Amino acid sequence: IGGLAHDGDAFHLLVESDDDRQAGSEVFLASYATRQDLLDATISSSAFTQLNIGTGFGIGGLAASSVAEPAAALRGFVMLLGSGLLLRRGW
Repeated sequence: IGGLAHDGDAFHLLVESDDDRQAGSEVFLASYATRQDLLDATISSSAFTQLNIGTGFGIGGLAASSVAEPAAALRGFVMLLGSGLLLRRGW
């Protein structure tokens, strides 16, 4: 297993073949909608990547992050700003 990550929406499992294969058949990425799907091996989407890992090398991990939608981030900032103004006024 090359790595396992959760991006806030789904779980992603990266698997690398032990054999040195050509790009398109060496590194496999599977996505699972829920943790239970991951445990039950119910794949929601999957594909081989075009990565070609050279002999003597291997994948050592997988990381995922989710970035807030700009509008949601702006709403959060405005709410914090509003709260700060209310506290400053002594509400």
